[in-house]
This record gives sequence, C-alpha cells and structure tokens, in this order.
Amino acid sequence: MGRKKQIRKAEPPSKRKIRWSRWTGFRGRTVWDWLQMLVVPLMLVAVGFWFTTQQEVRQQQIEDQRSQDTALQAYFDGMTNLLIDEQGTQLRKLEPDTEVQRLIQARTETLFEILDKDREVSVVLFLARSDVIPKGDPLVSLAGIDLSFIDLSGIDLSETSLAASNLANAILTNVNLSDSNLRNANLFDANLSDANLSGADLSGARLYKANLSGANLSDANLSGADLSGADLIFADLREATLSYADLSGADLSGANLSDAQGITNEKLVQQAKSLKGATMLDGQKYEDWLIRGDRKENGKSSGSS
Repeated sequence: MGRKKQIRKAEPPSKRKIRWSRWTGFRGRTVWDWLQMLVVPLMLVAVGFWFTTQQEVRQQQIEDQRSQDTALQAYFDGMTNLLIDEQGTQLRKLEPDTEVQRLIQARTETLFEILDKDREVSVVLFLARSDVIPKGDPLVSLAGIDLSFIDLSGIDLSETSLAASNLANAILTNVNLSDSNLRNANLFDANLSDANLSGADLSGARLYKANLSGANLSDANLSGADLSGADLIFADLREATLSYADLSGADLSGANLSDAQGITNEKLVQQAKSLKGATMLDGQKYEDWLIRGDRKENGKSSGSS
C-alpha cells in the first residue's frame, strides 16, 4: 500500500499570522509597535489642529477688539459733535425727549451690548463727565442697562438714573451714588464698601450678599429692598427708610441705625446676624439696649422682652 498522503490542517483564522516579507520592515512587529506607529501621527494631527484652533480664536479676539475700538471711537466722535457747540467751547443745552435725545439713547444702548467691561467703563466715565446722565430728565439714561461685573470704583455718579440696572457683582467701592435712582436695581454680591448712597432711592433693590461695609446710607430709601446676607458693618443708616426691607442674616455690627424708619429694634434683633456695637433706633448701643429693663422704641416705651 502506498503511503497515505498527510493533509496539513489549516490554522484557525484567529491564530493565523501575517507573513510579511523581510523587505517591508513589518516582520516581527508586536501590537505595541503597531500602536506606536499609529499614536504618534495621530498626536501630531491633534496638536496641529489645537494650534490652528488657538490661532483662529486669538485672531477672532483681535478682530473683536478692533471692532469694539472702532465702535467706541465712532460713538465718542458722534457724541462730541452732538454735545459740543460749533465753537467747541461748551456743551449744548439739549432737551430730553427729542429726536436727538432718542438717537443718543439708542446709540448708547446698542454700544453697551457689544462692548467688554473695560470699554463700558470708558463710556460711563464719558457720560458722567459730560453731565448727561443726571437724575430727573437725563439726556442719556443708564436705567435697565447690564453693567454686571463692571468696575466703577471711585466714580462720581451722583443723581444718576440706574433704575432696574443690572449691577450684579459690580465693583462700586468709594463710588458716589448720592441721590441716585437705584430703584429695583440688581446689586447682588456687589461691592459697595465705603460708597456714598446718602439720599439714594434703593426701594425694591436686590442687595443680597452685597458688601456695604462703611457705606453711607443715611436718608436712603431701602423700602422693600433685599438686604439678606448683606455686609453692613459700620454702615451709616441714620434716618434711612427700612419699611419691609429684608435684613435676615445681615451683619449690622457697628452700624448706626439711629432714627431709621419703618422698622423696630425687636425686628432688627430677629433678622440681623449680628448687631454687636450697633447704634439702635433710639440712639442706644445694642449691648445697652439688651440689658435695660425698660427698652424704648424710638423714644417710646415698648416694655421689656
């Protein structure tokens, strides 16, 4: 009998090896070698894409800044032409509620929508120094404009209309806002330390967590204002109106509340986080008021608690 021909079994597909010719350079390569060959080019592509994206973003920022500078300069030039007389010696006396006034207001509101915060400060300074944003009948009103996060430290904005404006997180340290209209303004977490708000209308304003330490709020109208969690340490609140104001959690340490209206000493104690060293409504120090048996409320006996 002839020899039985041996048939070689084929290897399963999963175990079958790819036989590369030696000249290809792939012979004997491991999985890790293959990964290295793939990862490096992919990383180079990713780095290139990131670099290109960053360049595009940077170029877009430069173009945006140029666009803002152009718009700002055009605004200043246009306002100067409108406000300065032909001799260039003094401001024109433009009346409110005219076609020119409405044009200025529209240009101002449009500009605030496209400017960053640093350039917004330039506009506010320009308007304040041009004396066109006073309370009453302002030629330009900042009421309702978004000024959140803006830094207006030390600026004189007395008698300015900022009703319903958004000043959340704004830096307003040492700013002069005396007799200004801040009715229903949003001053959430704003820094108003050492600000002058005497005689200001802050009725309905949101001052939640605002820093009002050392601020002058004498004779200010704070009716219905949200002062919860506010820092009022050493604030001057003499003769301020506090009807329906929310002072829950407010720190009134060292504050002067003598002759404040619309609230009682008992209400202050109930709401405030601290009254340590504060001057109460009747002029007594908080600590003296606590130990007296015949506590008085605005000069009238209210009985002991």
